[in-house]
Amino acid sequence: MNQKTLWIITALVVVLMLVGALFVARQRAQAPVPVTAQQSAPQEHVAAAPAVPQESVTPQAAAVAEPARAVVYDEVKVDLSKIAGKLKMSSPDIPATGDGSEPRYPIEMTCYRRNASPAINWHSAPGATKSYVLVLERRALNEKASWSWIMFNIPATSAGLPARINAETLTTAQGVFGANQYGHQAYTGPCEPKGTFPYVLRLFALDTMLDLKPGAQRGDLLPALNGHVIDAAEIRALHYLQM
Repeated sequence: MNQKTLWIITALVVVLMLVGALFVARQRAQAPVPVTAQQSAPQEHVAAAPAVPQESVTPQAAAVAEPARAVVYDEVKVDLSKIAGKLKMSSPDIPATGDGSEPRYPIEMTCYRRNASPAINWHSAPGATKSYVLVLERRALNEKASWSWIMFNIPATSAGLPARINAETLTTAQGVFGANQYGHQAYTGPCEPKGTFPYVLRLFALDTMLDLKPGAQRGDLLPALNGHVIDAAEIRALHYLQM
């Protein structure tokens, strides 16, 4: 082999080596770079959207459900569809204070004085009224209500009751006494010692006369009233002693 041939072979080997090296370098450049725990792949920076303050949730009055046809009004079941909402009651013995506060129950109407019933007036009863029920109710917090004056089958033609009504002066045109919490067919006014006690005069207009005898008690009247109250009114007052 002459020297010229040797140089040609050597040149070919060098060219092949260069081509091989270029091929390997190109393959490495195209291969994905592995991401390790120490080196995170670079991420494109995206500006975060500004935070929107969370609004307080206000309960929405979704579809208003049809109101219940009956409710319990201080243990008397009242059909709301029958309530006229026009009946008004007042008493000259328990005048309004004018400032929205509850007036004082008249001391003359308590057991510390004459223990006489107050005068009561009412008007604007529904045309379907057949009778009235009037009660004096003590309603203290966390205590069961008690009735110390009960009158029922008061005629629909009546527009009130006079003061100081009692068994001797009562007429059939004024109604019938029920037996109060003390078992008396009479008015018994507030009689508590020191303290403040809430009292409510309640008037119920009924679409019927009650089939009850004189002396009927609260437990007799409650079921008899159910479903027959077509309107109601009240006077609230506080009994207290200044001692």
